[in-house]
Amino acid sequence: SYIGRSGNPRFSVHDNLNPVVNVEQNFDSLLIPADHPSRKRGDNYYLNRTTMLRAHTSAHQRELVRSGLDAFLLAGDVYRRDEIDASHYPVFHQMEGVRLFSNHELFSKVQNGDDLSLFEVGGRRTPQKQEVHTLEAVKLVEFDLKQTLTRLITQLFGG
Repeated sequence: SYIGRSGNPRFSVHDNLNPVVNVEQNFDSLLIPADHPSRKRGDNYYLNRTTMLRAHTSAHQRELVRSGLDAFLLAGDVYRRDEIDASHYPVFHQMEGVRLFSNHELFSKVQNGDDLSLFEVGGRRTPQKQEVHTLEAVKLVEFDLKQTLTRLITQLFGG
């Protein structure tokens, strides 16, 4: 169900955000390591040392979360220095969804859910998760995302 108790959509839609962002928005706020290949000057449109055209719509996540939103869709043009070929172009449209969970929302239907946590201190970054999240939280969010996308596709295209 994508409609809340009061009849409003569960997800707000944001498709007119400024594509000019700072490096902190585009990388640091998303926990992208300083040495990550996606930061390379040759792969992005830097306007100066601190400002760039967004490489992904995720650059706006933190500002929307800080504004109090916990479920939203972002859409917009993104800019990457790609060689033009059959599957690459330097400007393309991207859409993403963000949903935040409380401990209760994520673990309430899980056996012994009261003993589980979203975050861990001193965790390790692995290919499956960032260092701040528990593996249990990541797996449950992944499961919820797959269910949500399956329901969305079924609703859009029939089942």
